[in-house]
Amino acid sequence: MIIRGDQADLIHNHEGRLAPNQQRQLQAMRAFRVPFLPMLLIGLALISYGTLRFDTLGWVVAGLGGVLIINAWVRRQSQAALKAGVVQAITGELEKIQPVPFAMFESELVINKRSYALLAKLGNQPLQVGQPYTIYVAKGVSRMGIIVAVETA
Repeated sequence: MIIRGDQADLIHNHEGRLAPNQQRQLQAMRAFRVPFLPMLLIGLALISYGTLRFDTLGWVVAGLGGVLIINAWVRRQSQAALKAGVVQAITGELEKIQPVPFAMFESELVINKRSYALLAKLGNQPLQVGQPYTIYVAKGVSRMGIIVAVETA
C-alpha cells in the first residue's frame, strides 16, 4: 500500500525508473538547475590565474578553482543521473526520522543504517519508526539519496 507519493508514479518506480512527474519535480529544485559549465570555466580560469601568480595567494586561488571544478563535475553527474531517471527500491525497517533544514525535503529517514532525504509534498500520511517500508530512491541524483515514493513492505 502506498504511503507517500502518487499511485500512478509508483507504476514507473516498480519498473526502476522515475515517473515524468517525479523527474519534473526534481528538476525544479534549485540544486539541479545550476548549470555546471560556467562553474567549470570559472574554476579553470581561477586555476590558470593562480598558477601564473606563483605565490601563496595564487595557490589559494588555484585551490578555489579546483574546488569549483570538482563541484561542477558533481553537479554534472547529478544532472546526468536525473536525466537517466533510474530508481532503486530499498526495503527495510524505518530506524529513525530526523528533521532537515531544507524546505525541499520533509525529513531524513534512516533505513538499513543509511540516511535518505524524503522529498517534500509527497503526502501527509504518518511514517512510523519500527515499521518495514519499501522506499524508492532516485539513484545517483544525490549523495544522500532522494526518496520519491514510500510504500509498506
